[in-house]
Amino acid sequence: MQSRTVISLAVVLLGVFQKGTATEKNEVLEAVLKRILEDMLDDQIQVKEIDASSIKDTAAMTLTKCFRATTLSSLGKKFNILDDDNSDSITLEEFQEGLNDFRCQISQSEARQLFNSLDINEDHKLNSNEFIRAFQKPLSYTKKETLVKAFNKADSNQDGVLNLRDDLISEVFLENMDEDGNGEANIQEFADYYKIYQGISDAYFEYALKNVWTFE
Repeated sequence: MQSRTVISLAVVLLGVFQKGTATEKNEVLEAVLKRILEDMLDDQIQVKEIDASSIKDTAAMTLTKCFRATTLSSLGKKFNILDDDNSDSITLEEFQEGLNDFRCQISQSEARQLFNSLDINEDHKLNSNEFIRAFQKPLSYTKKETLVKAFNKADSNQDGVLNLRDDLISEVFLENMDEDGNGEANIQEFADYYKIYQGISDAYFEYALKNVWTFE
């Protein structure tokens, strides 16, 4: 609210100077006001709006139908089956072969797109966490809204990402959320961090996050 008032005042003053006599002093003041207005508008543009639609669901439905695995134990077995070379990771070729072996109704190009969407750190292979993450059930819309409220509270400078410049973010917490290792966490990474609790009720999920982030 305060920044909008200052911007409005700058616009009014700029109009006054533009209508007046173009003395040297007025020209200097006009240039200063233009610069202030441009900088403040830039600051406004950098504020990113985050809502529930920013949180995407994983490819749970496709892979669950293919592999018919829901427990951690069964998912671990499927991971080991696909990991032909016992490297503790799954390559694109192993992934595509596994989909074929399990008679998944998916094309090679779709399999490639699916693989890339699961490869969070973009190292061209899937580790066990990335593989298991694909089988998580979609978050309810209510949980997504709760996550947005918590994220916006954590994002103290409102730039749309969480990093060490935000007052409430610690280095340890950021390391746990930062899936791609770029030093910050977006709303999707924030949501992925909390998906382990998706089995609890929407009300308790909100209660738990409010205790951590103290949002309204």
